[in-house]
Amino acid sequence: MRKGFLAVFSGFPDHHFSEEITRRLRKELTVRKSIVFITACPLDYEQNDDDCDGMYEMFAEQGLQFEKHCVIDKRTKPEIAKELVENADCIFLMGGGVCEEQLDLIREKGCYDALINCHAAIFGVSAGSMNMAWNTVDFFESMEPFQGLGFTNITVSCHHNPEDKWRYGQTLKMSETRTVYAMEDMSAFFFKGGKIDIVGKIYRVENRELRAVTEKDIKELEQEYQVKKIYSLEDCTFTPVSGHEGGRNQIAIVSRDGEKQYVLRISVLGDRSETDYLAETEFVHFLAENGAPVADVVPSVRGRLVECMETDGKKVYVSLFAYAKGMLIADNSYRYREGAPLSEYFYNAGKALGAIHRLSKSYVPVHTRSDYFDKYNMTYLNHLIPDEFGELKTAIAKRLEKFRTLSKDKNCYGLVHFDFSDGNYHIDMDTGCVTVFDFDNCMNCWYMFDLANLWIHNEGWTRQEPDPGKRFALMQQCFDLQLQGYKTETNLPEEMLEKLPLFIDMVLIENIVDELECCAREGEEPDYEDIEDVAECLIHEIPYAGIGQQKMNDTYIIREAVPDDAEKMILYLNQVNGESDNLLLGKNEFNVPVEGVKRKLAMSKDSQNSIVLIALENEQIIARAELEGYYPARIRHRAKFAISVRKDYWNQGIGTEMLKRIIEQAKEMKIRVIELEVISDNARGINLYHKMGFVDIGIYKDYFYVNEKFKDAVVMQKLL
Repeated sequence: MRKGFLAVFSGFPDHHFSEEITRRLRKELTVRKSIVFITACPLDYEQNDDDCDGMYEMFAEQGLQFEKHCVIDKRTKPEIAKELVENADCIFLMGGGVCEEQLDLIREKGCYDALINCHAAIFGVSAGSMNMAWNTVDFFESMEPFQGLGFTNITVSCHHNPEDKWRYGQTLKMSETRTVYAMEDMSAFFFKGGKIDIVGKIYRVENRELRAVTEKDIKELEQEYQVKKIYSLEDCTFTPVSGHEGGRNQIAIVSRDGEKQYVLRISVLGDRSETDYLAETEFVHFLAENGAPVADVVPSVRGRLVECMETDGKKVYVSLFAYAKGMLIADNSYRYREGAPLSEYFYNAGKALGAIHRLSKSYVPVHTRSDYFDKYNMTYLNHLIPDEFGELKTAIAKRLEKFRTLSKDKNCYGLVHFDFSDGNYHIDMDTGCVTVFDFDNCMNCWYMFDLANLWIHNEGWTRQEPDPGKRFALMQQCFDLQLQGYKTETNLPEEMLEKLPLFIDMVLIENIVDELECCAREGEEPDYEDIEDVAECLIHEIPYAGIGQQKMNDTYIIREAVPDDAEKMILYLNQVNGESDNLLLGKNEFNVPVEGVKRKLAMSKDSQNSIVLIALENEQIIARAELEGYYPARIRHRAKFAISVRKDYWNQGIGTEMLKRIIEQAKEMKIRVIELEVISDNARGINLYHKMGFVDIGIYKDYFYVNEKFKDAVVMQKLL
């Protein structure tokens, strides 16, 4: 396909090009011998002739005369139609008819290959614009997708008008299964040399949500357009994956005919070289070829594991991976496959890691990844860690000295995953098989690091056990099962396994470094509260990440409120409402009787989409968090969040922990949207919500009246 210039138009209700569109056409249409119009109404000859002449006049009135113009419809002989297409300087796919009738005409006249391979600039309007996509939908006929001509990677809905309720509703419905670009009349997409420009009002519609197209959207489309050519994915759809905090890549799920087949990764930080990505992908490909349960790398059409593209003058690196069969256990609400014991899950995870380490021990790299001490050294860490965290620096320096004494024998040290956890492998819920992915952080390190990381991530399976000793015993039971699976593939010297507490400290250091690097990338000041728990373990030499003993400042418990808590709740609310101007109620304004509070707590406990959590110390409530769902079925996926903490317990991380628990509960209740309002000058609260993934969606003007002043409220939400 040799297309130099493409244009997608919505419509021209006044039969004139706008000034912006005209300027672009004058720039691109420098050779104007022949323009060919292809109708979407093959049998309406009189209308076709009128439309052909009318469109020709639209070009001519702007000084863009063509020497010849004609229309292809049912009258045109196939050999003539093909010759017209091959010799045209501009081909215009017309609207006003049915998309599939235009496509049938193109094929019937033998013009398909000629159109794909011709040198002409190709334009589309209305139905013609829709047909320019590889895969599209004509909602006037059906919501079933069909194959278009494959010139563009966008699905368009033309003639968008919010006042046209039926068309607007059809566009929203179409967006449930694909991203749609709703174009108002007099708008346009222009494609040339991998670059995309827009004119007029165009909206991105996804999951029934409509917003104006942004520059970021265009950049993503440009990248997708290039990637589809690089990997021959023109018949696939791309679904972006929301980035998590600290994420370093753009990720998209690539589907063909509705089935997830690949994962596309595009680097965005620019802090790694092509050699780094080659070293990673070569290792992954070696593992897959030799039977390890990993998602393999898919070569480009040029046979490359890593491709380089330029965006805004910057190099980005692209790789395509097979989609790992199965699902994240988190996406199944941490329920393992039906009928199988949970012990199988831990065993299989350990076995998968063992297979990776077994092959790593014999791997001879072509390109090499970094060594642990290339990054984890005090020259770098002194620069990264703020000076006010002096005790932490000292504690980390001591651990690094211990790490330097460890053996680097090939049976102990090699290329490891460096982020092996349940967030980076899928489980086939039919067989229990594990498939590992995301080797983005892999580096040369001790194999024990991956095992220690696995040990720490077992904490999620045991956190509901309030007794520290029992919780630690459960952690060990999980790890013993993982080791059993691991040892069926490979083993480690006993002296290394005995150093598990030291390698857990190594994982804690990685967690701290990752948090501080994320702050640096985002331009944020590090907050010690975010790393306090793990930092205190390193500073005070608390082994096993503090699991198995009462942590400092961890003398409270968090649980769901029950009706018997009503009297305590009233005492708490009457106290906390008088301590802060950031709450909805003021001092002594809570006057619900005990029976009323009991009924509210009973309703919340029985609800499928609401919950009230309380934090208690010495049987007294010190914090409260509520997630209140809506009753109507159409908005039952939404819930409103509110939280308060007693003033003498501020700055101890209680609010953060309560919010984390609420988010976990919301996911289990299948809540899709958490929403809240926060007073606009509550900077600390707003910062916490941003860190937990909430985004601002609006402002309520004069929402609060506090101390004889009106104050705005920031409206925020988090999509789960």
